[in-house]
Amino acid sequence: MIANHLQNYKNDSTKRNSDGINGYILAKINRESLKLMSEIGLDIGDWRYVPMIEQYVNMASMSISRKNIYAILSKEYNISESSVKRVIRRMLKRVRM
Repeated sequence: MIANHLQNYKNDSTKRNSDGINGYILAKINRESLKLMSEIGLDIGDWRYVPMIEQYVNMASMSISRKNIYAILSKEYNISESSVKRVIRRMLKRVRM
C-alpha cells in the first residue's frame, strides 16, 4: 500500500521539489495511522520513545520493579520519572480497532 502511495507521489503535482517528500504526502501516506494516534492521545513525536518502551518491556519481563525501571529510564533519556511513567502509560494503552 505504501509502495502505491509512493508511486503516486512521483506523479503528484503537489510535490515541491525532486529532492524529497513534503509533509502533505507523508500525511497522505500515513493518514490512517495518524488519525488513530490522534484518537488515542499519541503525539506524532512519540516515535522517539519507542526504544524506551522496548527497554521498559524488556526490564519488566526480568521482574525489575517499576520504580527502578522508571529511575533507570529517567536517567538514560534525561526526562523526569513522572514523564517516563506518563509516556509508558500512554504508549502501552490498549487500542480498540
